[in-house]
Amino acid sequence: MQMRSRIITALAPAAAVAALVAPVLLAGPASATTQHTYTVVTKLSHRSDSGGNGNWAYDSFNRTAKVVLRGTAPLPDCGVVSGHCYAYTASLSDKGSFATIPGAYTPNQGAPFTGDTISGHPHGNFHGYGLFGTFYANQLPHTGLVPRHVNGDADPSYLWPTLFFSPSATLVGAGNENDWGYTYRTTSRHLHQRWVDASFNSGGQVPAAGNISG
Repeated sequence: MQMRSRIITALAPAAAVAALVAPVLLAGPASATTQHTYTVVTKLSHRSDSGGNGNWAYDSFNRTAKVVLRGTAPLPDCGVVSGHCYAYTASLSDKGSFATIPGAYTPNQGAPFTGDTISGHPHGNFHGYGLFGTFYANQLPHTGLVPRHVNGDADPSYLWPTLFFSPSATLVGAGNENDWGYTYRTTSRHLHQRWVDASFNSGGQVPAAGNISG
């Protein structure tokens, strides 16, 4: 996968998970004395979707990404000794469609679905979210850095908030996606299947998560 070059280090032990606030659309850098939300909508197409045993579908969807500036933070939280340090949280909201890969393993490979493969070519719609705990950066974000269209698998979702920052920024804990959940439903008149892939159900690998099999 294609990645932007930037410095990303592990989450500082003292970092706490913060709740998200209501969005306020901003076009660029803002004052760090109060909370602000930076919002960008990106259209993603032909993006691989992985399940319990490899990729099972390709997705096309709109992603609303938000990075929330919480305020200033101590310099050590950013791993720097001079300049500035800011605290952030982030969220993703995705909505679109999926088309399965015929013959691929079904997304749920937990018992009793272990070894099951997709028959036919079922397709449908999905929606989901991702929430990121507190992370730190020595720069302010800018929405102009985030792509508006992505074709393929560039920039993994767990690092999506880093796209808001210059390649020269130092980020700490920016991949801290600690809560996420996606629900998939087939749209065929004769097929009614549902799969839930989430942080609270072992990534959709339990019987109650359902499955998409065709």
